Amino acid sequence: MRGLVAGWSVPKRRSGRAAATPAETNTQTIKLSTTGFNTHIRNPQTRLRPTYRALGWAIAKTETGVWPICYRELVLPKLTEAGELPPGVHVADWQEFQSRFGGSSSRRMWLSGRLRELLELAAGSGKLRRVFIWGSFVTAKPAPRDLDILLIMDEDFEVEHSAAAAQGVFDSARAKLLFESDVFWARASIGPEILDLWLDTYQTSRSFRKRGIVGLELP
Repeated sequence: MRGLVAGWSVPKRRSGRAAATPAETNTQTIKLSTTGFNTHIRNPQTRLRPTYRALGWAIAKTETGVWPICYRELVLPKLTEAGELPPGVHVADWQEFQSRFGGSSSRRMWLSGRLRELLELAAGSGKLRRVFIWGSFVTAKPAPRDLDILLIMDEDFEVEHSAAAAQGVFDSARAKLLFESDVFWARASIGPEILDLWLDTYQTSRSFRKRGIVGLELP
């Protein structure tokens, strides 16, 4: 199960024998919806304790029974023949994202640096909750035009309470000038239905073709 990181721990049985690990079992993977990365799986019968945000789960069949195993997958899918991610919201941590999209050309390296600075400023408020990236930067284009970013902030976030440098992130004109980025942002109070609608819109190219976007996992 390359690229999978176990995300839940299962308490020991009363006999004292611990549940089998993924490496000791044959598993059948079942994917969850990829619209976002705050989904948790809960199973009161096994009293699973979450240690990571889960993106999927597997069934492990052992001599002692059937055990659910949750995991997170941080390997982005291969690009399509059109040089784009397949449709969906694909989650990646910074290392995987940078490895895939940040270093294949001088233009990408420069934009990656702009993105990193932008996210550090946005996160400095302690209110940054989620990040989504789409457009030419998450395609095979060697020289992307710019960055397209959606920031989801806490419900009580106020721009004027941010540091002066960070306020430029939330001003579309200044963000374009400073970071060559089209930055959109909203508070988490917009709700999941509106967010899903936005994410579906961002997956539609100018030629009305569906393509994938990236949900960047926060540390």
